[in-house]
Amino acid sequence: MFKKFCLALAIVSSVWASPEPNVLKGQARDSRGMPLTGVKVYADNTLLYNTNAIAVTDAAGKYSVKVGKPAGTWHATAQIERKLNGQQYVFDLHPDNDDAFAGNLGAVRNFVWKLQGKRPQGGNYGGFVIAYGDITNLFYLNTEHVELTLEPQGNLVDGSAGKSISGLLQRTPDGDAIPDVPVARYKISARYTDPEHAGPLLVRARNQGEYSSHLVADFKVVMPTIHRIEVELRSP
Repeated sequence: MFKKFCLALAIVSSVWASPEPNVLKGQARDSRGMPLTGVKVYADNTLLYNTNAIAVTDAAGKYSVKVGKPAGTWHATAQIERKLNGQQYVFDLHPDNDDAFAGNLGAVRNFVWKLQGKRPQGGNYGGFVIAYGDITNLFYLNTEHVELTLEPQGNLVDGSAGKSISGLLQRTPDGDAIPDVPVARYKISARYTDPEHAGPLLVRARNQGEYSSHLVADFKVVMPTIHRIEVELRSP
């Protein structure tokens, strides 16, 4: 009996994993492999502007949507919404295959919610912690010598446990930053590593409040799936 059950389960899994004409289907999971319900999956027709089909994953993380009409090729993306500390966030999910596909042939596209890592089209899934030097500072802050430490205050946005992050600022198109940081609430502190002026720096939210030895901050939404914390630094 058990063997028959396993065989039936394997057949169902095989059918679900196989493309079906005129249908886009698949499953969404988190980074720990658990199914995600409520994920919105978008099938966009690559030939006709603003023509798409939308599905929502069920309790097993599975979805299915018809893509037979209009004719043409389609591209699949997926997003999930989550609230943390009163802030609503939207996240793009990572596809196992980012290629377009013919609607009449159908396709299977599975998605994983990654809090860090490279996006298929460039950029990162994590947010940016961007640092600026106070223009009234007593000496010029060379950002190549600025080290930030980020300590999560509670779980990450997906409910998993976070880890402290420490590193020198990097030059990015968005500014000098620690890039690709999982969204969470962080306690942020900074120090200067240049031997001539080595020591702790004061920090505050950019253009807000008083400077202190540390700052507790949440990511802000600057675009629907782009998240940042901006801080300002100065010497004591």
